[in-house]
Amino acid sequence: MQPQETFTIKELSELFKMSRQAISKHIQKLDSSMIAKNERGYKVVLRSGVLQLARNLGNQMLLDRLHEYEQDNDKNVNIPSKNVVTNKLLDQLREENEFLREQLALREQNNSHIQKLLDQQQQLTLQANKQIEKLQEKLQLTYTEEAPENDSTTLSEATETIDKQIDTEKKWWQLWK
Repeated sequence: MQPQETFTIKELSELFKMSRQAISKHIQKLDSSMIAKNERGYKVVLRSGVLQLARNLGNQMLLDRLHEYEQDNDKNVNIPSKNVVTNKLLDQLREENEFLREQLALREQNNSHIQKLLDQQQQLTLQANKQIEKLQEKLQLTYTEEAPENDSTTLSEATETIDKQIDTEKKWWQLWK
């Protein structure tokens, strides 16, 4: 009979009341046919490996419990044929494949939507930059139009003040002469 149940290292450490490291070292000594990997990729030990571990560790009470449990399972469990198991696995793989294809289609749809949003963002940024440039040009034009008027008035005021200063200076110097 092929054992149906497998045990992870954590389950074995709890069962044997040992640390996981100690159990791992004992598992490494087992035959590779007694060790497998589950669907998550974790190392598991088949029932025959657990029995061998119990024998190696001299745990007779645990060995007796495992034998009793195995005998109960032999009476109650019908082992499915290889074709049934293969068909179930094939169905699971097909379902997973369909799910992954749906996920891929959804991801492609999201990528195209994000690309559209990015294009819109770039267009809006370009428009905003053009508007900023136009406003800067208008501001520059208004500044240059206002600047000569202000410059001429300030220039005339400056010349007037300089003339007054010169007149007052002449008068002041003339007093000392």
